[in-house]
Amino acid sequence: MENWKRLFKPTDRCPAKLVLPGKRIVNFRSDTNNIEWLQEIWENGLPYLEITEAGKRELYEIETKKELKPEAETEKSEAPEAVDDGKKRKKHK
Repeated sequence: MENWKRLFKPTDRCPAKLVLPGKRIVNFRSDTNNIEWLQEIWENGLPYLEITEAGKRELYEIETKKELKPEAETEKSEAPEAVDDGKKRKKHK
């Protein structure tokens, strides 16, 4: 089973274990929880889990801020080169 802690992060008030309907038990101290169960309870608003950047990317294919290039970098690379138009300009002191 894949390590779920890469995709979800327990909050500070998260209990050690949680009993879900259908006698499913999630042990938040364990590294091997069912990711589908965690995804389901996170989608239903469980206040004990937060989704990580990796979880957004892998489970929902959402681009995260870290993956997007800053606009300033794109603008710099696309800036036109200076052109000499033959006009004389005053020099600033």
